[in-house]
Amino acid sequence: MYISNLIASHGANQLLNIEKRKAIATERLSSGLRINHAGDDAAGLTISEKMRAQIRGLSQAGRNIQDGISLSQTAEGGLAEITNNLQRIRELAVQAANDTLTSDDRAMVQDEVTQLIQGNDQIANSTEFNQITLLNNASRHQQSAISGTALNDENILSSPPVGNNGNLLFRTNQGYPTTAADDNQTLIFGSGDSARSVKVGGTVYQLQSLTITPTIEESGTFKTVYKVPAQDVEITQKVRIVQDKYEIRYSVINNSTTAQDIGLMFHIDTMLGNDDAAPFIVNGSPVTTETKYVGADIPDSFTVYNQHTGSGANAEIQAQGIIKGSDILETPSAFGVGNFSSVANWDWVPGGAFSDSGYMVRWDPRTLNPGDSFEVNTFYGLSVPPVVTAPTTGTSLEELYQLQLQVGPNAGNQFTIELSDVRSQSLAIDNLKVDPAEEARRALEKLDTALQKVTTERSKFGVYQSSLERLFNISQSYLENLQAAESRIRDVDMAKQILEFSKTNILSQTTEAMMAQANQQPQQVLQLLQSIKS
Repeated sequence: MYISNLIASHGANQLLNIEKRKAIATERLSSGLRINHAGDDAAGLTISEKMRAQIRGLSQAGRNIQDGISLSQTAEGGLAEITNNLQRIRELAVQAANDTLTSDDRAMVQDEVTQLIQGNDQIANSTEFNQITLLNNASRHQQSAISGTALNDENILSSPPVGNNGNLLFRTNQGYPTTAADDNQTLIFGSGDSARSVKVGGTVYQLQSLTITPTIEESGTFKTVYKVPAQDVEITQKVRIVQDKYEIRYSVINNSTTAQDIGLMFHIDTMLGNDDAAPFIVNGSPVTTETKYVGADIPDSFTVYNQHTGSGANAEIQAQGIIKGSDILETPSAFGVGNFSSVANWDWVPGGAFSDSGYMVRWDPRTLNPGDSFEVNTFYGLSVPPVVTAPTTGTSLEELYQLQLQVGPNAGNQFTIELSDVRSQSLAIDNLKVDPAEEARRALEKLDTALQKVTTERSKFGVYQSSLERLFNISQSYLENLQAAESRIRDVDMAKQILEFSKTNILSQTTEAMMAQANQQPQQVLQLLQSIKS
């Protein structure tokens, strides 16, 4: 005879499953989410997270767009005031052109004209958004360059040129006086931890990985000392500014007690302004594929340029490296142009086309007896000032300064705002005269041109505002639809889940009641056995 409570056992299993469903329903109702764990819906979670990244990116992009609209409105407001001043100046010029005025009358008119011009300059210099000047960002050196004023060498490149561990910080300060495009622009990628290296006895050591004595300045020269402890080799890097170039000099000494073969490689990951794929020109021709130069083929110099600011010699941002010549202590063994990571290898073999550009200058190992040393150098900095011409895009010199707004959640979702210069010098009215009458009549022509320029700039910022407003509306619509789609995947259906919770709650109670009934059966069997025994 078998005595078992299969009904109660089955009920216990059912109750366990019901309680699990009830717990899931409770969790979903309390969190408001259908997917609380990856196990709830692995594929749905993946899709939802991608959508969330887009949603958060769109939300920030919307704020970016609104900032851009505010910036454009600020600039347009400043231009409106300048327009009012120009209209008043033109009115005064018309008055001064009338021969019914005396010289004293015109002198008083001239005083007001001068004050209004100064007021325009004040507006142009003080119209800012988040400390970004909006109306004076064209070439502030243009006039001095045209008049032949000498370059201010101390302000062309930025200093200090290296960091505490000798990493290169090459960038411009004011750049050349012929263009504002090269003002405050980087000449090297990132923090300058390029793959400069030394080769000792066949082993290559990156300078940044060696024992480093922090950089110190000595009379404008920034010195950093690197040591290879195992081979007792010391490398001293000295960087200084020479006019429009950085001179990078290395002294290598063998402090060990045995002769060693030692070589050196200088390397830069080039990046000019916003162009990380800046093209090279060597021997007057563009370099489109990775190329290594050795022996007599090594050029005296090379040029690399920002292709977004023009082509070749017409580019507004250009850099130049000097490899051979009277200022070079030792002609290198090899010079290479190509992908920045490829050219850093001592055994590099040139490949095909490249985009993320860089270059290397290498001095092959030579035998150094104990105490012997060698010294090499190279130069890298701005190229010769470009001819002052408009960029290939047709934008005038006064409009070279650009701001990039991130107006979408992904790379490439940029909107360009070009800032211009409306100071009196740029408008060619800084020396405006209305006395005598003939000067006043000539002033009218200049003022018409200035008004046309300012009006064009106002229209440009108006276009920016309307374009950004459309982008904002589009992004908000996209955001709303994306949020709805993500919600359908991630969020819980409250009505359905409440129904599930109620259902499991009822089932739980009925199952417990049935289990109580089922547990009475063993008691009835026991009572039967007791009655038989008696």
